[in-house]
Amino acid sequence: MTKGTSDSWITSLYILAFVRVAFILIAILAGSAPTQGLLDVAIGVILGIGAYRRQLWAGYGLILWAGYSFAFEIAFGVGSGLFPLLWLALYTTGTIHLYRSKSFTSFPRLNVWFIIRWCVWILFIGFLAGFLRDFNPPVLTALLGAPHSPSRLWSITIAAYLLILASQIVAARRKGEWSLEHILCVALALALVGIPLDALFGQPLAQSLSSSFYTFILTFIAWGIVQGFKPNSLYEP
Repeated sequence: MTKGTSDSWITSLYILAFVRVAFILIAILAGSAPTQGLLDVAIGVILGIGAYRRQLWAGYGLILWAGYSFAFEIAFGVGSGLFPLLWLALYTTGTIHLYRSKSFTSFPRLNVWFIIRWCVWILFIGFLAGFLRDFNPPVLTALLGAPHSPSRLWSITIAAYLLILASQIVAARRKGEWSLEHILCVALALALVGIPLDALFGQPLAQSLSSSFYTFILTFIAWGIVQGFKPNSLYEP
């Protein structure tokens, strides 16, 4: 593979990100996509700018973005999954070329035990949040409202997401080398384990997919926060 070919694939990565954003905007304006698609637009713009700056985290994000769309279409039968699968293939190819351009001496060296431990901890946060949503002691009811009430739901959900964010920040700080890869693997493990468990306990699939999606967003934010404390930080494991 020539350098020119690699550069073309890397360039296509951000071009395709903005092309997909344009398609979503057109669909929203035509009324064939919900206005919630504006979140996809915002994500696509952020990832496209990151890819333009040749940041590897943006390539990972584009892969996850397309993967989530593919999973959503297949799970709910709202499409064939063909277009998200095409985006997934293109983003993956572009990210592979972007990774190679960084001249890393090896593939990411992942500590599987670290990933498992952190996944179990965050799963515990999720189970604790679910327990507190349904548990009905007088003190908790007085503070947060009755079980399943909007006040309790939002209070516990926000607290759980803040705990997940804090946990991923700590994980990223502890894993200085390949930190993003480690915490993304934690988020992926959470999705692979958490979604079947949610289905077992009767939670709607849409809610499980949405929770996994926001966990990935929080993971990127956590890594960005950690990088922000490093002077002149760029993505270099």
